[in-house]
Amino acid sequence: METKKSYIILGFIFLIGIILRVIVFGANNCYVHDDAALAINIVNKSYLELFCGLEFCQVAPPLFLIISKFVYYIVPKDYQIIDLCLKLLPFLSAIISIPLFYILSNLIFREKLKLYLANFIFTLNPLLICLSGRFKQYSTEVVIAILLYIIFYEYIIYGKWKKYWYFIIFLAPWISLSSLIILFSGIIIVFLKNKKIDKKILSVVLASVSLFLIVYLPSNLQSNYVEMNSFWSKYGFMNILHPQRLLIRLGELFLHEHKITETFLGLLVLYKIIEYIINIKQRSIIIFTLMPILVTIILSILHIYPFVDRLIAFLIPLFVIVITEYRNNIISKVISVNFILISFISLSITILNIYNLPNYRNNPAQYINSDKINKAYTPFYPVYKWYTHLEK
Repeated sequence: METKKSYIILGFIFLIGIILRVIVFGANNCYVHDDAALAINIVNKSYLELFCGLEFCQVAPPLFLIISKFVYYIVPKDYQIIDLCLKLLPFLSAIISIPLFYILSNLIFREKLKLYLANFIFTLNPLLICLSGRFKQYSTEVVIAILLYIIFYEYIIYGKWKKYWYFIIFLAPWISLSSLIILFSGIIIVFLKNKKIDKKILSVVLASVSLFLIVYLPSNLQSNYVEMNSFWSKYGFMNILHPQRLLIRLGELFLHEHKITETFLGLLVLYKIIEYIINIKQRSIIIFTLMPILVTIILSILHIYPFVDRLIAFLIPLFVIVITEYRNNIISKVISVNFILISFISLSITILNIYNLPNYRNNPAQYINSDKINKAYTPFYPVYKWYTHLEK
């Protein structure tokens, strides 16, 4: 009876998550700057050139680009159909992430209430739902991240290893740039726990990462690093002299509304992290959960990787685990449960806004000042170029 009740509750949670993602995907909104810029790259570049630097300061994993380019060539050449079909990979990734997160959370939580709470917070996360309807790689990165979290958790906590995991680890950097952070964090965690690491696992990780760094990274750094570094320095990189920036970024993962609100929410997340460190007795679980977050923050301080909502969406599963873990006191439980209420509020605003976004497909030039059309880094230029490229 208890098992049947659990299936009903989890099924209800999954159903809500799927419906919300279908609503966002089905709205089929026009591409914004980054989406259009990425789409232009897959049209203009050959399959081989997708391994090199992209135009318009875009960076994306090569396998994501290759799959998207293949989809572009097999679908009818109509803007509305193309827009929807290119979003199919992020959408399917967003759907797959729901049961995958259940597998991860089921490994970690023994209490049913915490399991339900974690899956509710993850499934209703406004940022993840919004990303399911965009032509960017972020939803795919979340799926790969959860797969890697499951792999490393099974190996670190239970000592389990399955042969096909080698393939996932080797392929991960080519479809998820953030997997480099997770793989690096995973190796550190394994070494800290066991003081040694299996040679086969280490060799596969090193082979994949080395090949990726040699083949893919140099050309992308050469074409985009200076401009992207300048852009993200304004707000995307963490600064120890401006701690509020970190709080705002933490808050943005769950509610993108106002700096004051985001700062307050960031404080709640920080409180839960401190509580998590104090509350969890098994040190290896704490290190497993917090190491990727810590590594990402350090990389951001060093101006290597921006700490910005969509770029750190792969950390949301870990933050959800931290938020869900509560002590047996009313304050801790209320804070954890309130993240569901926060998600509902943010989702209401998001869903209402989705159907009020401008439509560039019919007449893109009307949304762009004519004197800016030929300037490649005008925010609307890639949108204009994308919605006129079929006319050539």
